[in-house]
Amino acid sequence: MKLFSNGEIDFKPLTEYVNWFMNTNHQQHNLIQLPPIQRNAVWNSQQVEKLWDSILRGFPIGSFLLAPRAKGNVTRTIDSSHQFISRDDGYFLLDGQQRTRAILLGFRSESHSRLWIDLNPSLDFNNAEFNDRQFLFRLLTSYQPWGMSDRNPNDKLSESEKYNARTECFGNSIRYDYQVTIADTWPIRSTLPVPFDGLIDLCGGIKDQFRHPNWVDVLRLIPQRYKHDEKAGPPAHFSMIVDALENMLSFEKRNSRSVVFLIQQGTLPTPSKVDVQDPMEVLFRRINSGGTVLAGEEMAYSLLKSSWDEAYDLVSRIVNDKKIGYLFSATGNVMAACRIVRFNLGERDEPNPSVSNFRRWIGEKETGIKSSFLTEMKDLMKVHNGKSKLQNVMEKFLDLAIYRGGDDLGLPRGLLLGLKPSILHPVLIWLYRQEDTGEKSRLNVLRYLMYAFLAIEDASQVKASKRAIDVLRNYAGAFPDHNIYQTWIMEDLGVQMPTIEQFELPFKKEADGYFRSWKELMDGDNDVSAGFRQLFWHKKEMLLWLQRKYHSNWFPGYNPMHNDTSDTPYDYDHILPYSHLVTSGVSANTFCNDDKLNGKFFTSRYLYINSIGNYRAWPRWANRSDSNLCHTQKLRMDLMDERTDAQGLELLFNTNAEYCHASIIPPSDIPMWKEARVSNGNIRDWPFERRFAWQRAVESRVQFLFKLVYNSFRFYEWAESTQ
Repeated sequence: MKLFSNGEIDFKPLTEYVNWFMNTNHQQHNLIQLPPIQRNAVWNSQQVEKLWDSILRGFPIGSFLLAPRAKGNVTRTIDSSHQFISRDDGYFLLDGQQRTRAILLGFRSESHSRLWIDLNPSLDFNNAEFNDRQFLFRLLTSYQPWGMSDRNPNDKLSESEKYNARTECFGNSIRYDYQVTIADTWPIRSTLPVPFDGLIDLCGGIKDQFRHPNWVDVLRLIPQRYKHDEKAGPPAHFSMIVDALENMLSFEKRNSRSVVFLIQQGTLPTPSKVDVQDPMEVLFRRINSGGTVLAGEEMAYSLLKSSWDEAYDLVSRIVNDKKIGYLFSATGNVMAACRIVRFNLGERDEPNPSVSNFRRWIGEKETGIKSSFLTEMKDLMKVHNGKSKLQNVMEKFLDLAIYRGGDDLGLPRGLLLGLKPSILHPVLIWLYRQEDTGEKSRLNVLRYLMYAFLAIEDASQVKASKRAIDVLRNYAGAFPDHNIYQTWIMEDLGVQMPTIEQFELPFKKEADGYFRSWKELMDGDNDVSAGFRQLFWHKKEMLLWLQRKYHSNWFPGYNPMHNDTSDTPYDYDHILPYSHLVTSGVSANTFCNDDKLNGKFFTSRYLYINSIGNYRAWPRWANRSDSNLCHTQKLRMDLMDERTDAQGLELLFNTNAEYCHASIIPPSDIPMWKEARVSNGNIRDWPFERRFAWQRAVESRVQFLFKLVYNSFRFYEWAESTQ
């Protein structure tokens, strides 16, 4: 078959277009493929769901831009991450990849995503922005296996909704979404959901003529929990869906649902000068400017793929590596390699190179004295003896940085991913220069990473990484963590790491039971540690490291992928519940006739309730089951027989004392937490004894947590080497 026999435009029925991708026996199977410059899937749930609403309603979905693809071109199919040399002529899909992926998802489910449709939806959401749908689709993904909100497809479901669904589906055998596969789930926010690909198959699919589905067969596709009255018959909305499917699938009617093709005529010439943009790139950028825009790191990666055919496969090899793949995205790997190469060439470091600069680097020619940027990138990323040099460097990095179990100082994955990738690059560069693994410098590397996590704010991390790389140019041997730290402090990129005595300065004065104010804690006169204390006081993410031994046991198999770190199996749980101190519509009881002291308590309570001293990282299911219990009950402080506590047994606690240990509460502090209990059943009652005990408990725990970090990483060596 020849497209475009009548010029620059052509069209085919949507089902025929789908056949080209799904039917391996079709004459045009894989006629349309992707050029190296193309990305993988980037659409979100809302975009997929609304596209299918448009298709069923007969709305135009835009044209698909193709360019001639010759035999011998490097290409890949739309459902594969591997590139190959094309054996036949065909077409590159320059615009329409995301729509094509979404269309195919309606006809076939994937291991990580499946599209459902609600046969009896409620489409009135009291919000005009979300009332524009006639058909209510629900996309399930491996990240969100129960779907998204019906009112706003960009909103995630509450944890309680997902918890109830897991309990109904799996009992208590599965506690977390990362253990769930979409083959076993359904869209929670639906009235009568059915897998859309299954419904299409009942209607004849793309190979047979359309047939009206039997309601009994449809019922077999609907999850059992939704079959309230099987004798009631199909809802009225079902006939509307079937009519729309007939218009799309019927041999007689399907021309009303067509895909429109535009062609880029002729071969795009290769630019003759380094600073001239490649025509393919220009075209690709312009046609994608109205969709999910390709820019920055992604554009740089596309430039690399356009200049070097193997780049896509080599980067994909790293991303798909189970040991190191979670560390950086595809574009993140390219940026890491770029900084290593620029350092190795002795060039100025650019953490975020502009597209024009990246293009210029790629186009540079090799001289007799100096290798070119592209040559060095190839040397770094090409596979030698089973692995590329970049893979080896990343493996060395993770071997040094990641927690190894027990009392090891390594960082949990979740905490490591809390750092911007740019902060990791100096360590990669240093490792690239090492002949050994760098094990002797492991403490230095971990201390550098931990300080960056604690004391350098996100906005400063890119510049901080640049200065760290500058320091590396002048040092050899052990990783120069202290030299980097000193540079950061001199240039106000971070705050000074205090000694234990400096950190504890505000707590020398006895607690008063009305809580210390912000100024007393964070802004004292001549307090050099105030900046660090302010950051540490609120750094609840630090608990991932402090409780690492328990988390490694509680969440086996959990892999916090870079783009989904917000959907975790744990909560940051208030040890003393938030509602005990900050209540909705009701104030905590007052204590004395001194309005100033009462005001101090009411103002400072937020500072204490949201302090790292009152947080722990706790399994979500256990946190939910504790609900609003007093903290002494949550910590099982009065439990006489731990064998009767089902939660403790599942958490692998042998004694009730482990609740405090796992929560990083030292034994010496337990009496203070006990004294801060609810004494008369009224959680809002805060007599002096309770206020005084809890203030001391929070402050003591903050100091204890800092000491653990300070001594474990031997930050005192920095202070000693400065003197």
